[in-house]
Amino acid sequence: MTTLPDLGLRDPELLALWPLTAALWWRFGRPLPQGIPFAGTAILSHDAGGLPQSLRQRLRLLPTALVLLGVGLACIALARPVRTIRLPRVREGIDLQLLLDRSSSMAETMPGSNGRSRFEVVRESARQFVESRPDDRFALSTFARYPDAVCPSTTDHEALLSLLDVVDLAATDSDEDLTGIGTGLAFAVNSLRRSTASSRVCVLLTDGDENVATDLSPDEIRAAEAVELARTSGIRVYTIFAATSRRRADGSLEEADASLLQSIARSTGGQFFRALDRDGLRSAYQQIQDLEQSPFEIERTRIEDRVEPFLLAAALTTILGLALSSTLFRRLP
Repeated sequence: MTTLPDLGLRDPELLALWPLTAALWWRFGRPLPQGIPFAGTAILSHDAGGLPQSLRQRLRLLPTALVLLGVGLACIALARPVRTIRLPRVREGIDLQLLLDRSSSMAETMPGSNGRSRFEVVRESARQFVESRPDDRFALSTFARYPDAVCPSTTDHEALLSLLDVVDLAATDSDEDLTGIGTGLAFAVNSLRRSTASSRVCVLLTDGDENVATDLSPDEIRAAEAVELARTSGIRVYTIFAATSRRRADGSLEEADASLLQSIARSTGGQFFRALDRDGLRSAYQQIQDLEQSPFEIERTRIEDRVEPFLLAAALTTILGLALSSTLFRRLP
């Protein structure tokens, strides 16, 4: 495409029709020579001391000029003129899926949080994370026994955060009060797979271990299956383990095992973070923020056709030229 400042022609080679058409018009389109010879009018010209030329005589070539101009404008229209409109520069963000554990253990107090629960601190840290990335699209999902889509992918961060504020934890010892990491991750990854963004990231936060997909429930989605889905889809998973211990069935505490989350992050190209307290949680989100930078600003343009104005101008000038040649500037044979 031949370009000028903000203006271009998609088929510039068609401009060659202009001189060809003008030559044909000049050869065949002009009025025929007079049938009866008569003396020239040069002796009557003003320069020769004869009669002064009228305005119509001085503009006798105007109809031909208008027709030739119309032909030229039509040739430009055939060459498909376009205009390049520069749009505001934007930052092309990435798609992030926040996947949060909402099992009842998230209601326990988090160290260093002035008595607030883990989930309250998670809300605060997640809010800061979302607000620090204004150019990215976020989605929010939660899981306990079953996953739940809280907010689809959006750039309306205020709407997402308002939905995060009303997420409820599973009731203690209810059928929902389990930790299905495999099911939740598969749900989030499947949602991200529909995204066309060049970079897709899932941030998984939990304070427990998988207790849905066990040896007694072979039909449940295991974490390894969700990891394979993420890996083949090109989705990185960052995992945050927000606990130092976990409670046994008899109520006693034991050291929490983070090997599953470490494996998930390692297998998908993400990273694992252990958040022992409020500061650790905020640090984890900050490190993810530093690792997943949005792409640089990009130029955007829009191409608009400008054929119609040239066609209209060509039609008007040609019609006017022909009309003048057959009326006001008409020549007798």
